[in-house]
Amino acid sequence: MKGDVQKRCRELLIQICEAEGIEILKGVVSSDHVHMHIEYAPKQNVSTILKA
Repeated sequence: MKGDVQKRCRELLIQICEAEGIEILKGVVSSDHVHMHIEYAPKQNVSTILKA
């Protein structure tokens, strides 16, 4: 991902995390993958978060 696509991906990830009550501690959108360190409530299920 580059340029506008990379920027839009970042914006969407932030928007989704905010809507789901997930805090992004650290994250990087690279050309071919995304790394995110997140904090979420114990009641939230990892598989559900990944589907969001």
